[in-house]
Order: sequence, then structure tokens, then C-alpha cells
Amino acid sequence: MPMMLYLYGFSPRIHTTLDRFQQIIKHQLKNGYEAGIVFLQDAVVGAVPRGAMPPQVLTLRDMGVKLYVLGEDLDARGLSGLPLGEGIVRINYDELIRLIVESDTLCSWL
Repeated sequence: MPMMLYLYGFSPRIHTTLDRFQQIIKHQLKNGYEAGIVFLQDAVVGAVPRGAMPPQVLTLRDMGVKLYVLGEDLDARGLSGLPLGEGIVRINYDELIRLIVESDTLCSWL
């Protein structure tokens, strides 16, 4: 099954772009793609519950999308000591490169 990897950099606590993004991913899943999202930059705040996970992140997780967060960006925002939301995997730069190389298609939303 082909893998579509997205690099996503907008805070889901401020921006509503994940709402539109869900529709795109839903279509791709329906057409036989696997999907993964790496939360980078300000998007990492969506990986840390702080009370409640953003509903868009929960929906993506429940759709079967693989969710990753770049640890260095968590560290840079002082969030590294907080637990991640269920189903979200912390990765480093080496793992990010591996994901990029192994994916069939890469799309950047930064």
C-alpha cells in the first residue's frame, strides 16, 4: 500500500487547516493510501493533551493516520516533559529522514 507522508507545521489550537486536511486524507485513505503526519514547528502543541486533545487530531488518529511529533520541536517549545496524546509517536531528525525516504509521496503543509 503506498504511503503518503505529510509534514504539518500549524498549531491545531489556533488554525483550522486540519479541518480541510481531514477531508483530503479521508479521500486518500479511501483510494488505498496509508497516511502519516509529522507535527513540526508550532503543530507540536497539538500532540500534547494539556487538558484535551484538539478534536481534529483525535479524528485523524481514529481514521488510522499514523501520527508523529518531532521531539526537537517539542524541546524548543518547552513541551518535552509533558506526555504525548495516545497514538502519537515522538521521533527525532534521523527518524524523520527515514520516514521521508520510506514514503512514496511527501507533502508539506508548513
